[in-house]
Amino acid sequence: MSFQEAIQYRTELHKLAELSGQEIKTAQYIQNKLEEMGFNVRSGVGGHGLV
Repeated sequence: MSFQEAIQYRTELHKLAELSGQEIKTAQYIQNKLEEMGFNVRSGVGGHGLV
């Protein structure tokens, strides 16, 4: 991941502002990015958590 990509991800995440404990879109965004990078992701851990 390049520095510019990291900045882009951060900017996109800030556009998905969600209340604490209700980060459904945020978790989905992060899961998608991790899977695009080749990671195997388990979702729904403790609510919206990812492993």
